[in-house]
Amino acid sequence: MSKGRDCEELSPKSREIFEKIKKFFSPDPWKNPRWTEDGRICDSTTFYDLRKSDDRKSRIEWQQHMIGYVIGLNAKRYLRAHPSLEGLGISPVAANFIELLHLYEELDYQIETGDFVG
Repeated sequence: MSKGRDCEELSPKSREIFEKIKKFFSPDPWKNPRWTEDGRICDSTTFYDLRKSDDRKSRIEWQQHMIGYVIGLNAKRYLRAHPSLEGLGISPVAANFIELLHLYEELDYQIETGDFVG
């Protein structure tokens, strides 16, 4: 697998996507933001720099795992009350994970295709 692209600064298009990502990272209990203007996010206690390819790939893979986990939990619960999975919808939690995954992938695409600042 080839090494992805890193960038020093988010381009205007990448910044628009990052602004959408920020809403998923509410302030900590002391009202401190869990993101920085330069493109980093804090998930639990770990900061991820979304300007760096390895960190973007890590977040994309994490979201994919979380989507599978949440859908699996929903399916187990659904099967307790129904004979099959027919009619199983997507929960709001899974929908949030899917939306954030889409934003991470969109940001990764912008940076990987050379959408750099000046």
